[in-house]
Amino acid sequence: MLGEITHVMLVENNQLLLLLVSNLIKTYPFNLVNSSENFDQAIKAFKKHSPDAVVLDLDLGDGPNGYELAIVMRQINPNLGIVLYSSFN
Repeated sequence: MLGEITHVMLVENNQLLLLLVSNLIKTYPFNLVNSSENFDQAIKAFKKHSPDAVVLDLDLGDGPNGYELAIVMRQINPNLGIVLYSSFN
């Protein structure tokens, strides 16, 4: 499965974590197609770039969360690889 994943999308609303996680993803043989900060940006970018997998923060601030975003994305692409994570202070 990992060999089939070439395009990865990241959704994170914290700027520092967005930078850190995107830099981590770039160390692997993936093409980071988009880094979005919220639900609406993520859906637009997802439809435009059609990634093979997404890395989603569970807490995206006000509005829908990463789990809800994963459900919508999986409805669009049933074969989508999904990684959910979160951080706590």
